[in-house]
Amino acid sequence: MPIVERDYGLPEMVVHGETGFLAESSEEMSYWAAWLAAHPQEQSRLAAQGRQHLEETSADSEAAWAAWEEVLFG
Repeated sequence: MPIVERDYGLPEMVVHGETGFLAESSEEMSYWAAWLAAHPQEQSRLAAQGRQHLEETSADSEAAWAAWEEVLFG
């Protein structure tokens, strides 16, 4: 499960608290990493929800084609 800086990672792929954590700074990233280490059940939950989210948003062939169609054909 990702922990990303809101301004630099891929924040559009992370739903805070559901599929990973969005942080404002490296210090906040460290906080979430320590929190996850102390809550292994949450690691499993976030990983499962993250996979489901990516399958629904990134593995959707129609959505992927729509983006390429726009690029290729305007």
